[in-house]
Amino acid sequence: VYKTSEPEKLVVYVKGAPDILLPYCSKIISKGGNVVDISEQSKKELNDQVLLKNAEIGYRSILLAYKSVNAHGFSADDYQDEQKYEELESGLTVIAIVGIEDPLRDGVSQAVQTCQRAGITVRMVTGDNIDYAKSIAIQSGIVTKEELDQNSLQYRPYACMLGNDFAKEVGGIVKSPDPDDPEKTKDRVALPEKFKEIARDLR
Repeated sequence: VYKTSEPEKLVVYVKGAPDILLPYCSKIISKGGNVVDISEQSKKELNDQVLLKNAEIGYRSILLAYKSVNAHGFSADDYQDEQKYEELESGLTVIAIVGIEDPLRDGVSQAVQTCQRAGITVRMVTGDNIDYAKSIAIQSGIVTKEELDQNSLQYRPYACMLGNDFAKEVGGIVKSPDPDDPEKTKDRVALPEKFKEIARDLR
């Protein structure tokens, strides 16, 4: 949150993952430089035409946005909890989406190959957008294009998953009696056979 040349105005700048921030945006700067409302259709077009294309070529996307707020009575101390942050970071205007090349470090692909030759299954866990994650996994040799292609004989249906989808598929975590101590319970996966089925494919 920054002061501006106008004493009564502050400006909030936000940057982050587009799939997280886009729902908090209600306007966008058009090609002509005007601030216009952003529709759900426009958001879909941004996803299809910008985010997916960036991911396909191995670029990480970052969304830049802003909004003006009234300086009168504003105090940073009021924005310490999550709910207040959401208030501050909603009703944003999209400035741009940028694609940043984040090349693999030297030796990553070779390290993955060495592990695989030794019989180790390499799995990648990331908070990145799933399409970008797939691109990096292919570049590093963790997964092949064929394993992600539904029309391929090498297709692995569970090769790449979102954490929430994984949790749903295995039924989440449930409590069960501890065989060593009946007074206690243990956490376990609700559907262990499904867990094993997914684990075979998951990369």
